[in-house]
Amino acid sequence: MKKKLILGVHSQKKCLQKISLIMKLATFFLILGTLQCFSSGYGQSSIIKLESESQTLLSVIEAIENQSDYKIFYKTDQVDVTQMVSIDENEATVASVLNKALDGTHLSYVVMDKLIVFAREDALYQSGKVTGTITDSTTHEPLIGVNVSIEGTTKGVISDINGNYTIEVQEENATLVFSYIGYTAVKIPVGGKITINVTLSPDIKNLEEVVVVGYGQQRKSDLTGSISSVKSKDLTLLPTQRVDQSLQGRAAGVSVTNTDGAPGGNTTIRIRGGNSLTGNSNALIVIDGLQGGDLRSLNRNDIESIEVLKDASAAAIYGSRGANGVILITTKKGKAGKPSVKYSYNGGFQKLANVIDVMNAGQFARAANEFSATLDVDYPPAGFKPFTDEEVAGFEKNGGTDWQREVYKTGKIDNHQLSIDGGTDNMNYFFSGGSLYNKGIMINSHYKRYSLRANINADVKKWLTVGLNWSGTREVSNVPPFGNGTASGVVIGQASNEAYQWDATTPVYDADGNYTVHEPGYGHDEGANPVMSAMETFNEFKTNRNNVNTYLDFKLLKGLDLKVTGGAIIYNENNLRYLNRKTFEGAGVNGLGEVHVGAGGVYQNSNILTFIQDFQG
Repeated sequence: MKKKLILGVHSQKKCLQKISLIMKLATFFLILGTLQCFSSGYGQSSIIKLESESQTLLSVIEAIENQSDYKIFYKTDQVDVTQMVSIDENEATVASVLNKALDGTHLSYVVMDKLIVFAREDALYQSGKVTGTITDSTTHEPLIGVNVSIEGTTKGVISDINGNYTIEVQEENATLVFSYIGYTAVKIPVGGKITINVTLSPDIKNLEEVVVVGYGQQRKSDLTGSISSVKSKDLTLLPTQRVDQSLQGRAAGVSVTNTDGAPGGNTTIRIRGGNSLTGNSNALIVIDGLQGGDLRSLNRNDIESIEVLKDASAAAIYGSRGANGVILITTKKGKAGKPSVKYSYNGGFQKLANVIDVMNAGQFARAANEFSATLDVDYPPAGFKPFTDEEVAGFEKNGGTDWQREVYKTGKIDNHQLSIDGGTDNMNYFFSGGSLYNKGIMINSHYKRYSLRANINADVKKWLTVGLNWSGTREVSNVPPFGNGTASGVVIGQASNEAYQWDATTPVYDADGNYTVHEPGYGHDEGANPVMSAMETFNEFKTNRNNVNTYLDFKLLKGLDLKVTGGAIIYNENNLRYLNRKTFEGAGVNGLGEVHVGAGGVYQNSNILTFIQDFQG
């Protein structure tokens, strides 16, 4: 028995036109059966007027055909045109009407030229392609450049100039993720659908977020300058111990580079690249309003937020000092309620990732003998062989000294944090202490930091708020000579430089337990024993730093505030260096000692008058 295919066609054209349309329909389903269906863009400017919010699907179909050039086709055994659908708009585009009318009906549609075909979603999901249009929920305008990706994969596309997208989806159970800067991301399961149209809403929460700027606080939506914001929770995501290291990769346009590998070593921070060939290009550091702060001495667990001011308009208040960008740091404050005590510990190990590939003892001994055989000089005498055949065989069997492994060991990090905070309706407090110990990967290198902080704020009158932020740090480090750490600046006294140049045939100590001195006539015989250079150098740096900042905030009138701030950064530094007679630099002068002492202070006063008033109407 043959089954009859019944097609519903709704049009007010003449019979001849209906026959033509049915022929088009047959052609379309033939294409659909050979899996060659595709979707094309359609006029999004066509506006459809609807009589009521709740009506039958048939009424919606007739409204679209009567008010546009589209013709709609469907199989009556798949589509129930008598079902009620809800559309909460009296006027909308064709795309919006279709999306809302078919929502929840398990029906989808495809568009080919001016033809629209309804069918069940499972019947249409054969090509592996999902298409759709992405619009703004407020303006209904198409969104260009929206990221459309398949959750859990790296596969994705972006929407075109009309907000349309097409993405290959192999799994019906896949989930599409729609994300766009300034909008809330949306996740939608494919569920067999071949058309998924999405409306994205602006991320109001992100726009309302308050950030710190030079003049005070503003909402992100009110800003005209370029600012990146990093919150405290983001700083603790990576196993770093310092604030500058935690900034790496957290703020767009900010480059953080370690200038040396010593524990507690310096870093350079560039915002949008270097701005000077000869001058200082580092960003200005401002901690709780104090300019000239030091990130290395700051406990990252004390930080509430970091704002990076990147352009001239954002950093204008700091004048020429802000020419290289400004990093604003706000430390934590207490919250009203019972005292809250928090303790945290984190630790880790550090190890040299790679060593320089050099000759082993046997290879070097043979190469040294071969090289000596080519020499025709008085010293060493012609035919001189640094190593006998027995010594070469011994090196090949037993190995020699791995100088890089002797100089570089496994480092260790221990970081303890303790804080207490609380307050009442009229005052709050935050106290913290920290201890950081970093044993470096080079022998005889370490860095210690001890920090204390006290932040207190109080409303002493309805019209007056006072506050005090104080922090004190003590840093102690010992670094063997390398780079600028050598007294004379020569590289042959540097342990890091000598470690890969000294040959593996030379032991660390001689038979009497003394440091080995290299035999002349072969190899790197002018350098110093690398282990000796590192272990026999006392090169201690001590720094004490106090940051104090107090303010008075007067509420003069409604919306009119005057904030008077006074602060100081007071520090002293001490570098004691002693190179004994065993070291390369101290051997010729019976030991070399140096003491460098420095102290200074920075004092600051700022008075900011702020007027805030919302004008409506």
